Amino acid sequence: MNDFLTVLAQCRKGAAVGELTEKLTEVVEAVRATGKQGELTLKLVIKPVGRGAGDTLILMDHPKAVVPEHDRAETMFYATDDNELVREDPRQTSFWPANESPPPSVTTIEGMK
Repeated sequence: MNDFLTVLAQCRKGAAVGELTEKLTEVVEAVRATGKQGELTLKLVIKPVGRGAGDTLILMDHPKAVVPEHDRAETMFYATDDNELVREDPRQTSFWPANESPPPSVTTIEGMK
């Protein structure tokens, strides 16, 4: 009796095992990089070649990888009355008068380093 690994190694002349190996490496790398769970699933479909061909079967492999991804950064926007997205709250009044600009964020004092 052929064991499971022997049959799998013969699927698509060994290409099934090669593809599973690549997907496994991809999932392991992503799990290590993200710290999140990944999955590798192998589905085998076995069917007869045709009606009355009970001894002749076709085996199809369907590997599927669920590769975890890094969390994506979020960006907050405000919606205006015209449904446009802007970064500053349009309902918030400015601290600085319209004709003035805020002071620079870094100032130097003479003689200080």
